[in-house]
Amino acid sequence: MLASLVMDKGRSPNLHLVRCGAVGKLTAFLFWGQCSCGRYLCNTFLKVRLRLTVYVIQWYPPQMASWRYLGLAERLAQFRRTHQLSAATLARAAGISLRAYYLIENGKVMPSMETLERLGRATKLDPGWLGFGVSANGLAPHITFAPGFDSDSLISDLLSVLRGNTGVVDDVYKYLDSTGAHEWRALLQQQDFSSVVASFPMQELIDCLAAIIDVDDSADIVGLGCGTAEREITLIKKLLTRRRRNLRLQLLDISVSLLGSAVQASDEFSRAHCVPVMALLGNFHNLPEYAHLLTGDYQRRRIITMFGYTFSNLDNEVQFLRRSMRWANEGDILVLDVPAAATDSSDRAEILRRDKSFSKRRGGEWHNAAFRFLTGPLRRNLDRITDIKIETELDQTSCVIPGSYAVMTSALVQFHSGESKHFVIGYSKRYDLTKLASHMESEGWRLINGYHYGPGNFGLVGVFQRHDPRPKRGRRPKKNAP
Repeated sequence: MLASLVMDKGRSPNLHLVRCGAVGKLTAFLFWGQCSCGRYLCNTFLKVRLRLTVYVIQWYPPQMASWRYLGLAERLAQFRRTHQLSAATLARAAGISLRAYYLIENGKVMPSMETLERLGRATKLDPGWLGFGVSANGLAPHITFAPGFDSDSLISDLLSVLRGNTGVVDDVYKYLDSTGAHEWRALLQQQDFSSVVASFPMQELIDCLAAIIDVDDSADIVGLGCGTAEREITLIKKLLTRRRRNLRLQLLDISVSLLGSAVQASDEFSRAHCVPVMALLGNFHNLPEYAHLLTGDYQRRRIITMFGYTFSNLDNEVQFLRRSMRWANEGDILVLDVPAAATDSSDRAEILRRDKSFSKRRGGEWHNAAFRFLTGPLRRNLDRITDIKIETELDQTSCVIPGSYAVMTSALVQFHSGESKHFVIGYSKRYDLTKLASHMESEGWRLINGYHYGPGNFGLVGVFQRHDPRPKRGRRPKKNAP
């Protein structure tokens, strides 16, 4: 294919080289070029020791060629903000002058391939991603470890909690091993739960997003807590059918098993439609530490999704919005999928009567699947258990968003020795759309549309757009003279 490009009207492609690797090893390069038949990006691998070049050409749509260094300045600035580094410190680490660094971060100049490699070493980021927003692996979906992610330390933290007589088993611990991921999938397949999943208003969501995103817009779908990413993949496929072509998919989850399934599921459509996919393995609670990895170009709009009630399982949603979502740009979209409040009343007796989560009659297959998933970390890490009893409680005092309440699930664990332990193993909030929208507005997220779905309107999807919540300053009107 390269030969055909060189022979095209006797002109060779105009190639620009960015090296992404260490000299003397199998080193990855990114080329950007243009010929009379269109623009393209390609990957080349050069084995320096043997002086042998192998070309692997991958075509991208014409609009993707505009990725050349787009977003580099923002990614560098976001990295510095996240790690609280001065420009002088990062310039010194990269071995370049402070003036040169400021020119790069302000988008005034494009760095040479050597400078880009130095910046990659200083930030410990893939130079291909730093420069282009894609890795040296091209379009092949791949999993990247978030900086500082350590599953062993998470397991140690879980065991430390379980050694006590009481504590909170956070949701992240339920997905750490393949068994927990399997039990989550089994819960999704249970009839009661699957009926809610099947009624998800995907078509309405697509119509809403298509009205916001123009055909020529560039957009990133960012799935936070994506699991197997079934909804994220469906979302991007349907946007492709609406002629939204310049799309990328970024996925974040803590489960290797679930994220691996997401990568496999996205591989075919990624190659077929030239949609880059990056899967990030990381702890959701540490998102501010690696948010720069999700920072796109200012020319690209981001659609940030939190499907599967991820938002409702947070301890403090307001702090999450203020601390972990500061990287969102004005105009970005946030899609929240949360359980709906069973009533707009704050009366405790009314909530207990209307919300089926507190029903004593609920049992059978759903109860068994939920029991296995919620108690998984206890059963797999505590010895000589004789019995586990599950209780649900209503919590109205700890919820920070007005109109919301929480269903708290706790487990009383009995042992052969006669000892007992008590753990909180589930905490999920319910929301009133009107009150949620009002509070989100004050946090800088304006409601575009909201949809109830599922039996009894159990589920709720809210589409919010980022804006500046601060009042605009202006001159005070002059008082009329008496």
